[in-house]
Amino acid sequence: MYSDLAALEEDSEKLVPALTRIRNAVDATQASNTKHSRGNEGIHILSVVVYAGDDQAARQASAIVVGDSFARDIVRENIVDVQKVLNGVADSVRCVSSYLSCFDSLTLFAYRASKAL
Repeated sequence: MYSDLAALEEDSEKLVPALTRIRNAVDATQASNTKHSRGNEGIHILSVVVYAGDDQAARQASAIVVGDSFARDIVRENIVDVQKVLNGVADSVRCVSSYLSCFDSLTLFAYRASKAL
């Protein structure tokens, strides 16, 4: 338990609540999208920021972030259930993450088994 707390102290980002981290990510993405859209005529940026963890408040703060009014109009005019899209993306991220960690464990097991032979 104490080693877990020590690890948290080393990475202060883990001490910030998930909701705050997702809001910060949305704000940073908005600023970046706006900057790149303004400087590049004809480029319209839509980004997805999702929280794939279990914190419901952070999941609710997930967002489709646009860079300009044209991209915003695309989302508004094409009536999209944004929450369903975000939940689908978050579920996909969780699934892939789970698969990769399982894959990494199997790879490590296979490597150790081959070395034992």
